[in-house]
Amino acid sequence: MPQVRASLQLPYLLLLPNDTYPTPAIGGTILLKELAVGQIGGEPDVPITSASLSFSAPHSMPEDEVGRTKIEQADALLRRMNHLLRWYRAISRQAQITELSRAQASPFSFVNEATGGDWSEPLVFESPAVPIPVNVGEMQIALSNGLATGAEPAVSTLSMLDAEYAIKTGRFREAVLFSWGRYRFDI
Repeated sequence: MPQVRASLQLPYLLLLPNDTYPTPAIGGTILLKELAVGQIGGEPDVPITSASLSFSAPHSMPEDEVGRTKIEQADALLRRMNHLLRWYRAISRQAQITELSRAQASPFSFVNEATGGDWSEPLVFESPAVPIPVNVGEMQIALSNGLATGAEPAVSTLSMLDAEYAIKTGRFREAVLFSWGRYRFDI
């Protein structure tokens, strides 16, 4: 059975040494490495962090099973990474370091560790589509009326929209906090 390394690239650099870090899953670890990613236009390389985990895969498996395995391993990697990010954020006191959704962490790559070649195509998760308002004319009138008041929209309404977006992007802890915040503002 080949060992496969599932990996993702964070949108930022974690100030941690390249090392393996334990995670809550039994026997679970996550390998962090600093990478230098080139920018467009000849700008200097930007350091970021790569996170990965290793798993055993059968030599041959049906395509649908490969797809399920990729999703399972990507989700396991993302759960482990988000757990590490919560701790990193709490200890480093860096508010801009937040948990990632599937779409933000995409693409997930899968490499056969023995050969260094691709085990499978990268797995990409898309961001949820933004719904188009049913009646743009009514929305424009309501927007104009709201702007004419000179006031801000209700905090509870904005909190519920933030909670809805957090749920759609897989950030469930934030969704609970936003929902609780709405309750507090409605009192």
